[in-house]
Amino acid sequence: EEFVADANHEKDSGKAPKKVGEFCCKDGPGHNGQYIMFGKDRMLYVTVGDGNSDGRDTQTRTTLLGTVSRIDVDHADPGKNYAIPTDNPFFNDTDPKVRKEIWSYGWRQPYKLSTDAKTGEIWVGNVGGWNEDHVSLMKKGANYGWPITEATTCFDNSKTMFQYTAPKADCTRAGITAPSIP
Repeated sequence: EEFVADANHEKDSGKAPKKVGEFCCKDGPGHNGQYIMFGKDRMLYVTVGDGNSDGRDTQTRTTLLGTVSRIDVDHADPGKNYAIPTDNPFFNDTDPKVRKEIWSYGWRQPYKLSTDAKTGEIWVGNVGGWNEDHVSLMKKGANYGWPITEATTCFDNSKTMFQYTAPKADCTRAGITAPSIP
């Protein structure tokens, strides 16, 4: 929900909050992420974990699971209480199932965002599934690999959740962005 501050920006104005949107998980009991932060670009960034699912949806871009979304809360697209910025990486994707809100994907549990005050770059803290938590400099449209990789380790995602065998000796890392700090 969006709340409005008073004219002095010191307290709540008392105006009714506006529901911006629903960005989380209905398919699992955990890994919901849900950290929100405004970037220096004045856009709202929202993290969502893989929902404690087997993680395969994090590679499809047809769900917000395992993503960091970027939205404009100062404007609204038809049928939404927010707008999708036209410079989002998948805004012009022709597949109608692709979620245009997605800024980056392939996360397991992106639980923290932080902005570099000088550069405006955004860093993401992500919880691994086996033994590698990591921090990554978030890049527009980047795939951070879950569940193909967990940070620098290949992950055997051929089985269902909680039956993984990690680490795996090797995997295809094409198109996957390695963590900045494993």
